[in-house]
Amino acid sequence: MIKWLDEFLGAEGDDLAAAQDAAGDALADALSGEMDRQGEAFGAIGDAFFSAKHDEMERLMEALYHYGYGDF
Repeated sequence: MIKWLDEFLGAEGDDLAAAQDAAGDALADALSGEMDRQGEAFGAIGDAFFSAKHDEMERLMEALYHYGYGDF
């Protein structure tokens, strides 16, 4: 009986380890995909901020030159 119980518990332990590995792999894949999407979103936000900053600097420089900044 003890031998059977030992074998049963060993097999259950192996099944549990395999299930944990499968769950870990699935979670890693899901997180990887989500991190890729977030990275793309942050990149787009950064590009938008850069573009807005550049456009605002252009407007500022145009205003300064319009009011004689180039004469100084």
